[in-house]
Parts: sequence; structure tokens; C-alpha cells
Amino acid sequence: TKEAEMRENALYRVQVGVYESRENANQVVQRLIASGYEASIVPFQRDGKTMYRVQTLVTSDKAKADSLKSQLESQGFPAVVAQVR
Repeated sequence: TKEAEMRENALYRVQVGVYESRENANQVVQRLIASGYEASIVPFQRDGKTMYRVQTLVTSDKAKADSLKSQLESQGFPAVVAQVR
């Protein structure tokens, strides 16, 4: 089915916040890196403003994404798993 196919090709992003200020996003990235995680800032447009998404992982493995989200939360990071496609 089309739905099963979409799930099969799905990508999941583990995100640790969206910020209006690149400086704030940078601080979170530095804390993540200091805690041993890979992290990046992805700028995007929302309502004509540039926002900065902090993400740690993009994977097709939902269980891996959920596991990382739990690890991050246990260390005080407000993580969410978002389906990219």
C-alpha cells in the first residue's frame, strides 16, 4: 500500500529546539557537542522570519530516533522526533 511504502521511506529527525536567534541555537549545539552528541543548525523560513532548528540525527530507523530522544531527555534536552517525509 502507499501508506506502508511511505513508512518504509520515512526519515525521522531528532530535534532539540527551534530558535529565533542563531546565537541561542549555537549555545544548544555547543551543549550537545560537549555532552558527546553530534548536532547541527538548520535554518528555515517561518512566516517570513529565519528560524534555527537544532537537530542531532536524521535516520530511517524510528526505534533509533526514539532511543536517542529518550537519552537526550534524560540529560535535560527537550528532544522531539519529527517525521521528515
